[in-house]
Amino acid sequence: MPLLQQSTRPYGWRQWFDAMGMDAPRALDGPRYELFSMIAVAATMGLGVALMPPMLIEAEMERGDLVIACPRALQGERAYYLVTPAQPAATVLTAFSAWLGRMAGMGAYPDGRQAMEE
Repeated sequence: MPLLQQSTRPYGWRQWFDAMGMDAPRALDGPRYELFSMIAVAATMGLGVALMPPMLIEAEMERGDLVIACPRALQGERAYYLVTPAQPAATVLTAFSAWLGRMAGMGAYPDGRQAMEE
């Protein structure tokens, strides 16, 4: 089955196979797509296997169009930060920040499974 590649993360599959302790000389082969949404459509159409953040394919998983093929997730190298103006935070922003922290602590999956650490 082809490995669907994201052009902005060209070494994603290599990193995944390395983290799994597997040798995959053709990990960089496979069709390349610019956006996660394009990869999700390609995977849904049966064109290959994708590395996807589960939060981006919740609807497809709920419909049964896509399934998580491997329960082990790869911890990403990138990070996202919540940034706000330097002025005191509004109550709604404080509440959102607390909610976001709780959600991030749940891991990559809605059921609470944690992403694998490298």
